[in-house]
Amino acid sequence: MTQAAGSKAQMGEVQQRILQLCQSEPEGIPLDFLRRELSTVPREIMNAAVRGLLETKRIQSHMQGETRMIKAAQLISQRLHGLGENERLLYDLLEQAGNKGATMRELGHRSHLQIPQVVKSLKFLIGRNIAKEVRNVANRMQKVYMLAELEPSVQVTGGTWYTESGEYDVEMVKVLQHQCLRRIKEMRSCSTKALVEWIATSEISTVTLYEQDVQALVNCLVYDGLVEEVEDMAALPGSRAVLYKISDINPSANPEPLTGVPCGTCPVFDHCSNSRSSAISPYTCPYLAEWMKAS
Repeated sequence: MTQAAGSKAQMGEVQQRILQLCQSEPEGIPLDFLRRELSTVPREIMNAAVRGLLETKRIQSHMQGETRMIKAAQLISQRLHGLGENERLLYDLLEQAGNKGATMRELGHRSHLQIPQVVKSLKFLIGRNIAKEVRNVANRMQKVYMLAELEPSVQVTGGTWYTESGEYDVEMVKVLQHQCLRRIKEMRSCSTKALVEWIATSEISTVTLYEQDVQALVNCLVYDGLVEEVEDMAALPGSRAVLYKISDINPSANPEPLTGVPCGTCPVFDHCSNSRSSAISPYTCPYLAEWMKAS
């Protein structure tokens, strides 16, 4: 199972933003300023992003008086040393593409290079561990290219619910949903946050699950009529805090009408179209086709 969960992909985006801020101020920026600029980023993701950049030597940290400063490392200029004109051009395009990456056709169009030139330059960049190729979950025959240090976005990898080979992990989703259902039954009522903490401490998942991941699992249980949402009476007035409990209404004879549907946890659901010509569509979705055959 891939470690490229949705929040890990978010960490890649945060790291890219940190690098941009550092590069805009060669002398460095205060760590407190960075935290204010990225105040909407969860603290654990922010800390992990900074730690990852320090470990890979992409930023440096030092004290200036009583202020902790960070700045972009000289490693970037070193790694670009010796690149030809075409390789540098593609590097710039990959940097712009970020963790969503770019296809070979897109790189050819934007660089105005012939495809054989793009292939040769990409091969050189990959060989130098400057770039990498990743299979697109929306089209398993398509490869996208991005800088080697970036964590691919959820739209590219599929996130938590997909294996490294791009397969929708139906079995893992079912196991985790069953565990969530069991925990809700044991607790009589349970919040999504409490489920996240329980999953982390019980180590029933091989990957780190965040609140949005567990919420997707719980939503499927709600759609199936297995659990229902109730108001948390202990919450502060005016806050819409909810708990989940076992449903008072028995679900239909089929206990999993929607639980296994890939759409429930699909990271590109919002981009799905009814058009047969769309790249993301029920007509062309291999995961939906596999689920329908299994059903």
